[in-house]
Amino acid sequence: FLASEPLTDKITWQNGNKYTYRLRASTYMQTAMLMPAAIAAKKKRWAIVYPNYEYGQSATAAFKKLLKAQQPDVEFVTEQASPL
Repeated sequence: FLASEPLTDKITWQNGNKYTYRLRASTYMQTAMLMPAAIAAKKKRWAIVYPNYEYGQSATAAFKKLLKAQQPDVEFVTEQASPL
């Protein structure tokens, strides 16, 4: 299966198989690309607004994990999951 526009990492990991391939960067990779800019902003408090479906949820989780690894004292003050 060749997935051209998946916005979920699950299609190639948890729910995929050895015959599933993606053509675009994964959600994790896209989030990791934002890290240099987020770290350069030198902000200690973040509020997150994301679309409330698997892509938004996994992108938010990756963002929080990656930013916390680079800035352990970062604080996420609120999250808003906008309905689809």
